Amino acid sequence: MGYNIEIAMSSADDKVKMVSDMPGRAPVVSDYYPPVGTNEGYTGLELLLLSLTSCVSVAVLYILRNNMKKTVTACKASAKGTQRDENPKILETISIEFQIQSPDISESDFATAVRAAEKICPVWNMLKSGTKIEVGCKLVSQ
Repeated sequence: MGYNIEIAMSSADDKVKMVSDMPGRAPVVSDYYPPVGTNEGYTGLELLLLSLTSCVSVAVLYILRNNMKKTVTACKASAKGTQRDENPKILETISIEFQIQSPDISESDFATAVRAAEKICPVWNMLKSGTKIEVGCKLVSQ
């Protein structure tokens, strides 16, 4: 049987702001734009984009460093999601862009790591049937 992931959230104002409560973790605040919320936390889609980018980043870094034995001295990742106009306003496309500083990683190495990450990243696998996901990289040599 698989590992259970559990979270708990509670309301934090008289609108829709919620605060997570997970033992040993920093709280995460979710909210929505006015007038529904007060814009004091992440929206659900922002958290989803953050979750995907985090999942892909962890997988790519692990594969490059541990499986491929490459040196990564710095890594930045940014993501952009494009919502469709009609409800539900899902993210139709997501683009993740990495900037990796390394003395020994090639574009081919990065592409190999991304292909492997796509297979093991659970968030990517949950989204890919309904969302086009693209991953690119700017390599910076030392």
